[in-house]
Amino acid sequence: MDTVLYIPELVRHIVSHGSSSVMIFFANKKTLEQEPCASAYRNWAREGCPREHACLAGIGGIESEFCVGSFLVTAGHEYLFYVEKTQAQICSRL
Repeated sequence: MDTVLYIPELVRHIVSHGSSSVMIFFANKKTLEQEPCASAYRNWAREGCPREHACLAGIGGIESEFCVGSFLVTAGHEYLFYVEKTQAQICSRL
């Protein structure tokens, strides 16, 4: 039975959204074997991305969320609760 994780472009797109998503390569052996850059992505998730590497294109380059990182910002709201925003949402407001 095939899964969507066998589609390399989809897996790379998922990984490009953050370094924590690199764990998807542990989902099954076939997914890991079909992605030659998997070991590089795992190392970069721990140590950060290099300035140049052939595998960078697969995750959107050095400016991708994978390399830049992401975080949630909690801001006080006019009501009695907090609203979490992504880095992109905060930067667009600034």
